[in-house]
Amino acid sequence: MEPLKGNNFTVVELKEALRERELSSTGSKAELIQRLNEYDPNIWKILSENQDGIPDEQTDAEDYASIPEEHHESELRGEREDYMQRELTLIHKERELLQRERQLLCRKREMNHCASTTSITSVAGGVRNLRDLLPEFDASDNTFWRWKNQLEFFRNSYQLDDNTTRILISSRMKGRALNWFYSKAEYVTLSIEDLLQEMAQMFDSRPSKLSLRKEFEARIWKTEESFCDYYHEKVILANRVPIAEDELLDYVVEGISDIRL
Repeated sequence: MEPLKGNNFTVVELKEALRERELSSTGSKAELIQRLNEYDPNIWKILSENQDGIPDEQTDAEDYASIPEEHHESELRGEREDYMQRELTLIHKERELLQRERQLLCRKREMNHCASTTSITSVAGGVRNLRDLLPEFDASDNTFWRWKNQLEFFRNSYQLDDNTTRILISSRMKGRALNWFYSKAEYVTLSIEDLLQEMAQMFDSRPSKLSLRKEFEARIWKTEESFCDYYHEKVILANRVPIAEDELLDYVVEGISDIRL
């Protein structure tokens, strides 16, 4: 390869060569060439060999700079399109995930609604069945204590929770008892124990055992009634005392004042 002459080098390259040799790097390009030529006439051969050894990075940069600007823009446009395509793909995947989560939430809501409806239906059905077993309470006589015992028996036997028991109580109240229950809004929110205690204070005027026994013993078979009616009421009065079964028959016989009946 023919050595390059001074004019084939740039001013920057000439100044760099002068500084490497500790020579002045000021002046025009012609002065720089003359100064290097005076320093060493063979300097151009040395600089040419050095230029042949330019690193690949610099050569690549020069090659890249020589590429037309339109080509660079095309590459950038392609990169942007690829990036946008990847973003769109991610957006579609995120949208699919959101739709699946929404479907799962809808199914969960439906299942909860069905479970809640089933629970309410079950409670309502249970209350309707128990209503036929628990008598009404209207506070017209001294029967609260007996009605309360029946309620607690059903509550324990069927393991009723407070809400179901409260519904059952309100459904069997009539007359004065129902008016009392609705007279205060707080009664609806009381626990069952507190509610029954409030009812006991209001309605429980239970007769003494002595008076119950006297009422039982005083009950006799009346002329205008059948023996079945007499026996039925005698047994009910005996249960209130209570009277042992082996004594009950004797009391029933004693209640027949006229054997001609």
